[in-house]
Amino acid sequence: MNNSKRAKLRHEKIRDLLQKNDVMKIQDLCRICDVSIATIRNDLTYLEKIGVLKRVIGGAVSTEGTCRDTIYASRINLFKEEKEKIARYVVDHIIEKNMTICLDAGTTNQYIAQALMEKDIPCKVITNASNILSTLIKSKNIEIHLIGGKLNKEHNAFFDRKAIEQAEQYKTDIYFLSPNGIDSHCISLSSRQEAIIKRVFIENANKVIVVADHSKFNRNAGNYLMDVEDVNEFISDTTIDG
Repeated sequence: MNNSKRAKLRHEKIRDLLQKNDVMKIQDLCRICDVSIATIRNDLTYLEKIGVLKRVIGGAVSTEGTCRDTIYASRINLFKEEKEKIARYVVDHIIEKNMTICLDAGTTNQYIAQALMEKDIPCKVITNASNILSTLIKSKNIEIHLIGGKLNKEHNAFFDRKAIEQAEQYKTDIYFLSPNGIDSHCISLSSRQEAIIKRVFIENANKVIVVADHSKFNRNAGNYLMDVEDVNEFISDTTIDG
């Protein structure tokens, strides 16, 4: 692996660590990333320059928000290659013609929507995400049902009472659940309000497939969604061959 590739992966890891924690010390970043203090300092200087963190004495803090309040814009490009890998697998091996699927407002589902648009599989998509609507709207073969209400601009999604009431009307073949945390017991989300509508999606789906990159594992995001044992299938970058 070349140096630029290693640096990119390390930068993504540092950003993720800072979003999970209020502050990270340089020594801890060196230990976790297994690099020298000089390397971490260079990384922090670069990441501060592009506006994703702020240097403090002995460490750094994220300017992107913690895992409990991270907005969509700051998360969409984290672990991009991993999310693209998941999306390609889902579109190539899971979604079938004439299915009714649900894509929530998680960032992994945005990549699934992009891959679905490229392949243009005839199907029905239920979503509460405005960006997924924007991605799929030009397709001639994909029927889109937008669950609406008051738009939460930080998440590019609808999950107020009106949206929840609309979500209750839709039954789906598969709900692709994009969570914030997966531990040994449960699937969780950082936003309590968003968790409510996702529970409706879970209840109304014949099958629930969790789509999540490796950074979501061994993390509890605070708001319970469902038991791990009740998930029908997990799809992650670490479980896909090739």
